[in-house]
Amino acid sequence: MNFELTFAGSRLEHNNHFIAEVVYDILDHMATSFFEACLALNLALECISIEVNKERQTREGYVSNEMFMRQKYLYAKSYILSLNNILDFFESLKKINSVVRLPKEVSSEAKMFNQHFPNLKEFRDSIMHLGDRIQKKYKTQDIDLNKVKRNSRQPMMEMGKSGNKIGNKKIGDFLNTDLKIIGDELYSFGGFMDYKFHILLKNGDLGEFNLNFENLVFVKDVLQSVINSFDNSSFKWKGLKQTRPFDH
Repeated sequence: MNFELTFAGSRLEHNNHFIAEVVYDILDHMATSFFEACLALNLALECISIEVNKERQTREGYVSNEMFMRQKYLYAKSYILSLNNILDFFESLKKINSVVRLPKEVSSEAKMFNQHFPNLKEFRDSIMHLGDRIQKKYKTQDIDLNKVKRNSRQPMMEMGKSGNKIGNKKIGDFLNTDLKIIGDELYSFGGFMDYKFHILLKNGDLGEFNLNFENLVFVKDVLQSVINSFDNSSFKWKGLKQTRPFDH
């Protein structure tokens, strides 16, 4: 599924030419991040769909099953990071707004974006610092391998203070599937359930991020509103109208 954004011109004009250029660059990068999110989500959902249908995919030669399985993780993480880039660009606009008054829609749409993705920054931090999350969770805990039970779907584990320990083996050698149940809790170091991406958050909770096009429709509307607002303020769009992404 593809989306478009419309720019009423190819540049912004304002009494402060430097600010006009900076704001345009930020809007341009917000659009680019949005299109990267669109691409990543399409690819992630394609991979999940192929898995559901129990098919195999080859691109430029043979792709092993494990490598194919990892593609959806790569795309899902890229999707979330691209959305977080948009959040960061909103923060940049907020700083500029303290110097030059921007359209009120910038603040209102930024607020809506934050409300729609309340844990986006936490997901970004967990993706970038997953090792820290794992170390914190297991810093003072040992796994009793005598209590490990497996079924066809996922390993069932209980935390133990004694018994056979992992020893020198890395915890990833044992916890190598998408989702884990340890005791009465569900854990994930980056996994999927249906069309939802799960990952361990800083507070130890399991974060859940929906992979759907409804989120992109929302983001598209937010960005288009922000872009349009700059033609009804001290800023003005000049130059030829642009439809993004470019088709040349």
